[in-house]
Amino acid sequence: ILLVIVVLFFSACYNKPQQQFISPYYSDKYFTPKYIFNLEHSSPKKPNSRIDKDNLIFEDEKVLITFTVKHKYLAITILNKTNESIKLIWDDIIYVDYEGLSQGVIHNGTRYFDKDLPQKTTNIAPKSFISDIIVPKNKVVYLYDKWFVRDLLSLYGKDDGTFNSITEKESIERGSLFVNKKINIILPIQIKNKIDEYHFNFLVKNFE
Repeated sequence: ILLVIVVLFFSACYNKPQQQFISPYYSDKYFTPKYIFNLEHSSPKKPNSRIDKDNLIFEDEKVLITFTVKHKYLAITILNKTNESIKLIWDDIIYVDYEGLSQGVIHNGTRYFDKDLPQKTTNIAPKSFISDIIVPKNKVVYLYDKWFVRDLLSLYGKDDGTFNSITEKESIERGSLFVNKKINIILPIQIKNKIDEYHFNFLVKNFE
């Protein structure tokens, strides 16, 4: 009996990976460039569509989509302009990084270690909107008994997820490497039984 109690005690004390969730709130406690992006719509032009490339806004007859590119994720707001419910299919969203690596994404509320599990679609009611975040799966890493979310662009230390401290000068030098690089997003949006794919490029115009 004593042996069972000791085993249970140490099992309870063992440090398991924390069930952390993707959240839009991250602290930036290190030097990092602030990148300035332009939005490009890379798929065939949608009817009656427009792009505000500086403010990262796209609009057509069906949706109004606004992006904000943060260090570790893309914030997205989608307004459903139609009279029908629409669906955002998270498991079919594709993120392509600046090196051309294609990968899936997770979003707000997903547990880090559930990143490879199926995700429910998000329904958007007529004339309503949602706000969420897009995090590339390969940026979520578990190292040294901790979860990390790597930056979309900046490299820290050896880019091993530990965000080794670097100086402001080093950060600026590294930031210059990403000017004119692109990241890409493919958003599949379902209206009734039809799926429309929206392709977007984010061009690093500059940094500060």
